[in-house]
Amino acid sequence: MFTGVVKGSNQKEQIEKFRNLLQVFEFRIDTFDSFDLAMLSHLKDIAQKPVIFTLRTKSHGGFFEGTSKEYVTRLHSLLTLKPDYIDIECDIGLEQFFRLKEKNPQTKFILSYHNFTLTPDLSLIYQRMKKYSPDIYKIACHANSSLDAIDMLCFASKTKDKFIGISMGPLGQITRIVAPLFQTIFSYVPINQE
Repeated sequence: MFTGVVKGSNQKEQIEKFRNLLQVFEFRIDTFDSFDLAMLSHLKDIAQKPVIFTLRTKSHGGFFEGTSKEYVTRLHSLLTLKPDYIDIECDIGLEQFFRLKEKNPQTKFILSYHNFTLTPDLSLIYQRMKKYSPDIYKIACHANSSLDAIDMLCFASKTKDKFIGISMGPLGQITRIVAPLFQTIFSYVPINQE
């Protein structure tokens, strides 16, 4: 499913402009000007499509600078809005993850791993993530060669679970384009022109 990544300050305009072209919206809440639950609820209603809430920390390439405790507190707050999906970073504690998931059965949980320097052994990363039993696994790694991108696509096509595989960087761009052909369930599309 093509997923529009809503970032920055003109969220309503982004959603309205691309609503008829996309199947899902990801709200990158860490890039929004403020953390306003009423505004997020309104944007979710405007989207008229499934929505992923993502609060990405600095260590995972985002802009949220709070402590681990503040991160979990924000996730609890976001889940009160009952998003269709929530993207959780894989270094959250196992107990915290299960607590969030148990209290919010209506939301699908995406567990994300990011590596901004290389593509490690994908099966090893995937096995570490399995103990969380998320609804969807997401692995995003930097491609240092076209072979890294091919490895990501091949891994995605062999995975039995719902999976999102992204190779980042110029040599990984192809994974975003052909992802649906390799059983990657979401293909992320930047829509903010800022």
